[in-house]
Amino acid sequence: MSASTDDVISPSTRTRRYPNAGPDQTGAAMCGVTTATLAANTPAVGTGAWTITAGVGGTVTTPTSPTSTFTGVAGTAYTLRWTISNPPCPASTDDVNITFNPEPDGIPMPVLIRQEQRCAD
Repeated sequence: MSASTDDVISPSTRTRRYPNAGPDQTGAAMCGVTTATLAANTPAVGTGAWTITAGVGGTVTTPTSPTSTFTGVAGTAYTLRWTISNPPCPASTDDVNITFNPEPDGIPMPVLIRQEQRCAD
C-alpha cells in the first residue's frame, strides 16, 4: 500500500491585496490641464486595471499600469476605478475622482467668480 498526498490551498493562505486608487485630483492644480498621472498601488499578487466609471471623453493611456496617464476634457469631472483581481478571490476596487477645471478666461462673470474660487482653493 502506498501513501498519497494532495496539495490543499486554503483560501486564508491566498494573498488578497486591497487596492488604493490614490488621492483625488480636483483642486487648484487641476485648473487649465487635461492630463493627470494616476497614483494607485501595485498589486502584490494578481493584476490591476483602470476603468472610467463616470465622465465622458477620457482615456487611460495604459489601463494595467497603476501610474498611467489619464487624459480628459476641460470642465469635466471623472471617477476612475482601480480594480485588483487575483482569481479565485473576488476582485477588490477603489475609486479616485479627477476634475479638470477649465481656465476662467472667456467665461461669463457669475461663472468666472465661481471658477476663480474653485481654482484658488
